[in-house]
Amino acid sequence: MSKAFDRVNHSKLIDKLRSFGFNNSLLSWFQLYRQHRQQQVTVLGSTSTFLPVSSGVLQRSILGPIMFLIYVNGLPDVVTSSPVAALADDTKLFKHISNITDNSLLQQDLNNVEAWSSSSDMSFNERKCKIAVLHNEVERAKSEQNRLDQELDFLVSQQNELEDLLKPLEESVKHHNGEYAQEPDREREKIYTMAEKCDGQLKGMVQDLKEVIDYLNSTNANQQQEDNPVIQIAKILNVHMDSLQWIDQNSVLLQKRVDEIARLSEMRRKEYERSFRLGFD
Repeated sequence: MSKAFDRVNHSKLIDKLRSFGFNNSLLSWFQLYRQHRQQQVTVLGSTSTFLPVSSGVLQRSILGPIMFLIYVNGLPDVVTSSPVAALADDTKLFKHISNITDNSLLQQDLNNVEAWSSSSDMSFNERKCKIAVLHNEVERAKSEQNRLDQELDFLVSQQNELEDLLKPLEESVKHHNGEYAQEPDREREKIYTMAEKCDGQLKGMVQDLKEVIDYLNSTNANQQQEDNPVIQIAKILNVHMDSLQWIDQNSVLLQKRVDEIARLSEMRRKEYERSFRLGFD
C-alpha cells in the first residue's frame, strides 16, 4: 500500500473500533488522541503554517501501529480463494494455478482487494505490485532458454571466426601465383574441423530446442492466454528457432565456401605439380 499509515481515515477507524466492542469511554479517548493534531513542513529553510491532520496515525508511537493494524485487519477477509501474508503495509497473495478456474479465482481475489482499498481510502502502489511466478515448468523453460542463449552466442562467435579465416584464404587462392604453399592446407584443415564441430552443435541445438518447444506447446494447449508466462517463453523459444535456422543456413553456405576453396586449392596444386614435371623433363 502507498503511504498507508498516512491514509487511515479517522472516522472509519472509530467505526472499526466500535465494531470490535470498544465502549464509549475508550472511543472518546481514541478520538481525543487523534484530535487537535497539526503539522507543518520545512523546505530549503522555509516553513509552512500549521495545518490540521485530517487522516493517518503516528508511526513512531505505541498506539499508531496498533491502530493501523486494526484498520487494515479486514483485508484478509475479502480474499476468499488465496492464502494471504501481511506485514504492516505489505501484503502478499499466494495461489497455485493449475487451470483456467484458478486464474479466475486469483483475479477475483485481486479485484476484491482493489475494492477494499477503495472503500478503506487506501491505495496500492502499482509500481511495487509484482507477480512472482513459482512454477517448475516455467523455471525449467527459463533455464533452457538461458542455456540456448549461451550456445547461440557461441555459435555466432564460431561463425564470425570462420568468416575471418575464410576471407584471407579465399584471397590467397584467388591471387595464387602458381607456387604451392602448405599454409592454405593447414588453414583449410582447421576450417574443416571448426565447420564439422559447428555443424554437430547446430544439430544438437535444433533437437533440444524442438523438444522444449514441443513440450511447452503440448502442456499448454488449453491455456492460450497472452499473459500466460509459459506461452511467452514458448514465443521466445520460437524466435530462437528462427535464429537457429538462420545460423544453420549460414553454416551450409560456409561449408560450400570451404568446399570451393578446397577444390580451387587442389586445382592449383595439380597445376604446380604438372608445371614442375614439365620443367624437369
